[in-house]
Amino acid sequence: MLLIFDLDDTLVDTSGSTVPIKLKEALEVMINAGLRAGSFGEALNLLYGVDESSPNGEETIRRFLQKINADSSFFALGIKGYTSAMSEETEIKPLEGAVEVLYELKQKNVLALVSKGKEDLQYQKMMKAGIDKDIFAKIIITQDYNKRDKYQIVMEELHFTPKNTMVIGDKFYSDLLPAKELGITTVQMLWGRALKFPEEGADYKITQLAELKKLVQELRP
Repeated sequence: MLLIFDLDDTLVDTSGSTVPIKLKEALEVMINAGLRAGSFGEALNLLYGVDESSPNGEETIRRFLQKINADSSFFALGIKGYTSAMSEETEIKPLEGAVEVLYELKQKNVLALVSKGKEDLQYQKMMKAGIDKDIFAKIIITQDYNKRDKYQIVMEELHFTPKNTMVIGDKFYSDLLPAKELGITTVQMLWGRALKFPEEGADYKITQLAELKKLVQELRP
């Protein structure tokens, strides 16, 4: 079976490890460029508050700027700070059991990764979390939220059909709905924003990656 994973909040704890740090860095970049948002502490608290109801970090920055009536030109600067490389001191942890589960699944399956983000940052997250990129037969880092075309590319290159493919991700509309449209079995990892914004539609839901081992075994054609 072909198992296509998302990265953020599916294999690595992005919400807990990096989002607060990267939002702070985005705010620093915007303020250094002239953004007026009151005291830094007040602005940061507001930014964190906006993030509580946002579907992703980019939308958090957009809504924050709208909330303080700032010029939209600061958005690109904020995104640049948000997607810049992490410092050496920044820690990012894998989700519980992620490394071990991946190695176990690789024994009888083919693994791939399709992740939304900036390429160097996504690889940096994997490295810091101790996830060996070579465990994946195919990796695609994309700027597109809709991953449908990328799933098709992975299946074609690795010679699998939707019937014997599974996609595992946390966000329903960007990770899982495009897979369902192709007839692929979908598994939602309930972590990060998936806990804040519960969405229906995934074929299966898990709270621990270890649950995936039994599910794959049961569904293997």
